[in-house]
Amino acid sequence: MLRQWIEAQSTPIIALVIFGLSYLGTAVIFVLVTSAAPHRWARDFKFIPPVALTPLVILLAVLLGFLASRVWANFDRAAGYVSQEAGALHQTLLMAQALPPDIQTRLRNAISAHVKAVEEEEWPAMARQQQANLARSPRVLTEAAVMVLEFTPSRAGEQVAQRRAVAALEQALEARRSRIMLSGELID
Repeated sequence: MLRQWIEAQSTPIIALVIFGLSYLGTAVIFVLVTSAAPHRWARDFKFIPPVALTPLVILLAVLLGFLASRVWANFDRAAGYVSQEAGALHQTLLMAQALPPDIQTRLRNAISAHVKAVEEEEWPAMARQQQANLARSPRVLTEAAVMVLEFTPSRAGEQVAQRRAVAALEQALEARRSRIMLSGELID
């Protein structure tokens, strides 16, 4: 219950709680030691190493653990979106094999151009968190979907390939949108 509440808080709130508990624990220990000075058992505290009296390190580790768990969860989600996008593009290329050679070539070129744009433009923009540049739909994938839709299939296999290729392109676009939205999230 407490763990869920802490994970739901922003980083400043978590830090405030962790440091507050650290200082409260340290203050309690300080009060115990200073009030016990006249007592015989107070000299036993001299044999306790100072590190044992500072729970700050443990609580800081808890704070870092919560933040790291959020980072790794986002990393796993991002890897999933990239994998979905790549899988959908691969599925599109597989379905293109049932289409006429000119459409296969144009579709392959469009996907190659998209992959190159992702590598050279989108990833650096995501690293700089420039959401405005990434909000628009990629031109080459949109044109590829329109091209496949404009094709009039003459055989049943071409119809199935056309439907699945378009569905795979839509899935790639959706995975791309999710990937870009995740890149704009902050760990707070």
